[in-house]
Amino acid sequence: MVARGGTEMKWTMVAAMTAVLGAAPAWAQDRPFDPYGDGGEVTYRDPMTGFRVEVAGGYDRLEINYVDDDTKYYDGADGIRYGGEIGYDVAIGGTVLLGAYGGYAGASTKRCDDIGLSIELCQKAKGEWSGGVRLGLRVAERAQVYGKVGYASMPLEFRYNTDRTTETYAGM
Repeated sequence: MVARGGTEMKWTMVAAMTAVLGAAPAWAQDRPFDPYGDGGEVTYRDPMTGFRVEVAGGYDRLEINYVDDDTKYYDGADGIRYGGEIGYDVAIGGTVLLGAYGGYAGASTKRCDDIGLSIELCQKAKGEWSGGVRLGLRVAERAQVYGKVGYASMPLEFRYNTDRTTETYAGM
């Protein structure tokens, strides 16, 4: 065998190795070479597909509205919101991602008003549970823009002196 160029020599060696071993080596096949495996095909792992965990924190506002003599008043209380979310996303095609999520968020928001005669009315936000689906559009290899549709449920505790009641607000 006489080889004049690197390419001709490579294919000549591949032909000789194929005749001896019965198969072409990994670098001569159409799939990428796996330096750490058994020479099998390397699979691409999409960085946007799989299990995810998110931690969130921020500002919370408990808004209180009331009407007095045809005038609507707005008042409220401020607090800190904290929580997290877990989910799983799957790539559908090259740019669309579909996923499911579940989350919990708590808040430190509480408001108490003295309404006279040593009577105090308090409102306190409790923990919010949520869950649903999300649809994302890939904008880069590791970034997406997404929208979520889900159900959330948050109880609000009311205290009138020593009497307590909880009202749950829930919906899409």
